Amino acid sequence: MSVALRPALRARDVTVSYGSTRAIEGVDLEIEPGLVHGLIGMNGSGKSTLFKAIMGLVPLASGEIELFGADRRRAREGKRVAYTPQSENVD
Repeated sequence: MSVALRPALRARDVTVSYGSTRAIEGVDLEIEPGLVHGLIGMNGSGKSTLFKAIMGLVPLASGEIELFGADRRRAREGKRVAYTPQSENVD
């Protein structure tokens, strides 16, 4: 008998807005534990905003995000996830 693992990350209908500008809209995502994934896209496509939303660094206009079956903020407070922002300064 196999044991079903809960997703490491689950996002449902996630929308983030900066003022009247929608940065991402209606994102659905599920990532199983133990896998490595990449996120690619053009500049301004919402990649950084999605990561900030996952980490609870920006508020959601709608939707929900769970990390390891818990609210995203609880997972961060419990030190189960970390985020290193992209540096835009180059020497």
